[in-house]
Amino acid sequence: AWLWDRGYTQNEASRALKVGDNNCSAALKTLFRDVLQTCHHGNEKWKTWPVEKNSGEGSNEEEDEALDDEMVAVEAIFGENVVSRPSSDQIEIIINTSLGEVILDVMRTPGKGYPSKEPPLISIVEKNGHSIPHALLRSTTVLLAAEAIAAAADGMPCIHSLAELIQSTFANQKSGLTADDNLRQTHSSVVVGDTDCISACEGVHVDVEE
Repeated sequence: AWLWDRGYTQNEASRALKVGDNNCSAALKTLFRDVLQTCHHGNEKWKTWPVEKNSGEGSNEEEDEALDDEMVAVEAIFGENVVSRPSSDQIEIIINTSLGEVILDVMRTPGKGYPSKEPPLISIVEKNGHSIPHALLRSTTVLLAAEAIAAAADGMPCIHSLAELIQSTFANQKSGLTADDNLRQTHSSVVVGDTDCISACEGVHVDVEE
């Protein structure tokens, strides 16, 4: 149920839980890794996501500072009353959308590859009730993954843009645009850097008539 609330199907959740020894957090990581690979449509670039240890340019201290700076900026933009930091590596934002409130959960994995090298672990969950179509949570997660991949290619933080993308995607859904319309609009404003991501996302179809 915990994974279902984040947009994944029962079969996906069951498979991921088996892989992760019935640990929900480990299962979520497996499922989001699958989403990242889907964005690259057969490319194994994200098969080893997340990195186990930060290497190359930049230190863990620099990554910590970058995340702290981003947290300050996000709090200033959205307000401290809707932004929380359950741990030093996790940020949660309550986002008021046209379809209801959702929680954007962004987690930097232990290797500290975010924001300079790779996307963070991203999930969205409805804050109250079940008024938002389940399939919309999943299709939006794909869009968020694409946005995070684009940011990682430039070594840039992405939490603010993820929150804005959720709001615009849900607003488009409310106004009657189809999932494909949402995807095309997102692609026009996000430079992903890999056309495989766009072609994969264009194959996602959402049935909002649940």
